[in-house]
Amino acid sequence: MAEEGKSEHQLREQRAPWRKINVIIFVIIFAVVASIVIYSSWAAAPGGSKGGAKTPSLSLSPASQKVPLSSSLKIEIWADTNSQPVNAVQANLSYPIDKLNFVNVDGTNSAFGLSVQGDGGNGVVTIARGSFQPISGKLLVATVNFTGANPKGRATVSFTNSTALLSSTTNQNILAGTYGGTYSLSP
Repeated sequence: MAEEGKSEHQLREQRAPWRKINVIIFVIIFAVVASIVIYSSWAAAPGGSKGGAKTPSLSLSPASQKVPLSSSLKIEIWADTNSQPVNAVQANLSYPIDKLNFVNVDGTNSAFGLSVQGDGGNGVVTIARGSFQPISGKLLVATVNFTGANPKGRATVSFTNSTALLSSTTNQNILAGTYGGTYSLSP
């Protein structure tokens, strides 16, 4: 019902500023919600240590180190399950054969007690380990031992696409990110 004495046109003009304000408020709320969603997605990126949630990942430690010629380089492989229970890991690495010599895979302190595979050579390291019980958290998979083979340069060790971290509840690969390392060789 129209207010007495005012035409429909006058009523629309009277309500117009409120409509503009409602549209502006809607746009502001939409922008804030969109910003939160975008930030959450960014923070949840693999290994998202930008203050947000983390996702299941595998990483090498140390991620970088100076390696004198013929000295040993011990690289630990760590799984971070982000509290999701897992029972198997396949950690496959590639390395430059002109920079590093593969020595062995050491599973002595591994959180995964069952060793299925642990060998290397010709630029590839293949590790498969399992656990009879579901485990979660930040878990040592194995230690890979190398020696420096070249007196100069950088050696990049990275995970291959066949790397996986398996959920103990779904048996699906939950691995969302991998983080390799770069090692400086010196005489």
